[in-house]
Amino acid sequence: MASTATVYTWNINSLDRKLSDGVVFNVHYDVTAEAGENTASIYGTIGLEAPSEGHTFIEYADLTEEVVINWIKALLDESAIEASLQADIDSQKTPVEAAGIPWS
Repeated sequence: MASTATVYTWNINSLDRKLSDGVVFNVHYDVTAEAGENTASIYGTIGLEAPSEGHTFIEYADLTEEVVINWIKALLDESAIEASLQADIDSQKTPVEAAGIPWS
């Protein structure tokens, strides 16, 4: 049986911003891993610092999901997140724990 490659999908669910200047200060995101019929996902929120002098500021209306995903990937440990999701998928494929009772 051939193993199915795991596909990771990063999504931005919401942005918190200051109305006065449009600066985004929180990003709500999720990451989903899919390998055949097995899936695993996480949801998180990460805070952002206001852009400092000399850094390019992107107006809120001009932000794209790709830009924001690149921001959070630069702040998070992308490989650790994906490894954790892969471990979840691996445990679905080959369980090492179970719950239940031995009687009916």
